[in-house]
Amino acid sequence: MDTVLNPALTLESRQTQLATLAARSLYTPVLRTAITRSDTVFAHKWVDKCSKGLRKSRLTCADIKAKYTSEENDELDVRCPTPLPESHGLLEVKALLRYWPTMTADVIAAFLIGLDCGDAYGSPVFMRPPTEWNIQNWLATQGADVQAAFRGATRKDFWKLCVVWRLDGNLYGRRTAGAVYRHELEEILTNRLKDQGYAFVRGQKDPTTYSCQITQIWLLRRIDNFRATGPPEALLKLFRDEGLAKHLDLKRGDLESLETMVEVLGRRKLRSEGMIATIPDNKHCENILRVLSLEGKDAKAHGLPSRPRDKTGTGADALSPEQASKYREATGSAIYLSLDRRDLQFAVKELARHMAVPLQCDWQALKQLGRYLLSGEMARVTLVSDEDRADYNSGRGLSLVAYSDSDWAGCPETRRSTDCVCINIGSSVLQVGCQTQPGLPRTSSSDAELRGMSRAARELYFVAQLATIDFAIPVQTPSLFADSSVGLAISRKLGPGNKLRHLEVCSSLVQEMVRRKLIKTYKCKGTANPANFLTKHAASPAAVQEALPALGVISLNEVSLQAALRDARLVK
Repeated sequence: MDTVLNPALTLESRQTQLATLAARSLYTPVLRTAITRSDTVFAHKWVDKCSKGLRKSRLTCADIKAKYTSEENDELDVRCPTPLPESHGLLEVKALLRYWPTMTADVIAAFLIGLDCGDAYGSPVFMRPPTEWNIQNWLATQGADVQAAFRGATRKDFWKLCVVWRLDGNLYGRRTAGAVYRHELEEILTNRLKDQGYAFVRGQKDPTTYSCQITQIWLLRRIDNFRATGPPEALLKLFRDEGLAKHLDLKRGDLESLETMVEVLGRRKLRSEGMIATIPDNKHCENILRVLSLEGKDAKAHGLPSRPRDKTGTGADALSPEQASKYREATGSAIYLSLDRRDLQFAVKELARHMAVPLQCDWQALKQLGRYLLSGEMARVTLVSDEDRADYNSGRGLSLVAYSDSDWAGCPETRRSTDCVCINIGSSVLQVGCQTQPGLPRTSSSDAELRGMSRAARELYFVAQLATIDFAIPVQTPSLFADSSVGLAISRKLGPGNKLRHLEVCSSLVQEMVRRKLIKTYKCKGTANPANFLTKHAASPAAVQEALPALGVISLNEVSLQAALRDARLVK
């Protein structure tokens, strides 16, 4: 019931939004006769939400649905990137290495800090005002000249669109709104804060990262959210009136230090000695169980997250439209959940491959995933050991290791291969990702392994640059481990040779990186390769439990984690 929209309360929240827009001078009412046929007039759209009893209405411009030519699309700046998952992990590693707290802040009405790009460049756009806007109340606040100009603009005329809004501010829904906000925020961080003793520089590898060498603050920007680490006094100053709060309307939390828990981007972050545990939002799991009708006490848990696709019998029957819709809904929630639940990635990948035309066998695989979720909640952990701190403080750098593995032609229907990459920095698992290899099916096991190693080498080298350049975390020469003797032998050769022309692109990449001493390659046993787990269906529940630590995943049923959860102070 806390998500049901009440008409009276919705109207109240809409009026609050209109008051905010008016206070920020976001629009200027103009007579329809004052604009030409060549001017663009957009419709408006209300977005009303109610979550946990809190109601919020947002007025948006319907520009997002307007039709543009390819040339017009090329001219529009619509880029507003979000942080890489590796950047979130490196920020936490940085905080743990330096014993620094973290801090979270939200920008209230973030996009409204900028000016509409059309108005700023002399080509304003217009929007039909919502019916909730009262023109008479607005006229009562204007001078005699404005009232005289709008005399005759009655309510009847208003409905005939004799009055429109000229968009002066950066309204949600404008295709350029995100880019305008990004430019304005970067101007604040890199220029306007200089007078207050800051020298923020944007990251080279991830444009959402900012660092200030003067205050030793590292900051991540995700649209209207900030997450930062640094000395506690500097963090408090940055998010108060003498810092960002001087330029932005901020809602900030307290310092997130030892034995604290905070909600960040729909996740709970638990901080303890040498560890930050990320607990995913339980709503995704609850939605999957609801769709699958596994919410009751009689639902039985299963120790395996996935099963092979069995199309025998009724397994090849197509799902009804209603059941197919439920399949896509649950799989969509599973995709979000797998961002933190790394143990689900292979199972979710296989489910997502069949979202277009799911069969009964896919529904059974989805139900098995749901039963696996009944076995208990998990958390993704970022760890830093005393050895990591010693390597960091000595300047030697943290170890940076990637594990690569593939399952050649593992799909019995398409004979496509799956590969997986796991990247560790120090004691922390920074990145885990599996994929069905694109392109034509690989013709040999070494082909699939080498293509997987090529992807791992690219990811490994990028993470090395991201850590050293954007986060000032020194790393040792990156090491790539694989269990393919042929793949490793090829990576140490020069050139593809006569029999490897079809592998020249991927083999040359690894060979060149090894030759330039950008990475080192090593052999590891298949049983010791953590990437092996996410290339195929798990053999047994014991194999699943054995793989969890190497994926940076820990059960919430662990005694130590239960104690930390119980004693943690909630930071708001």
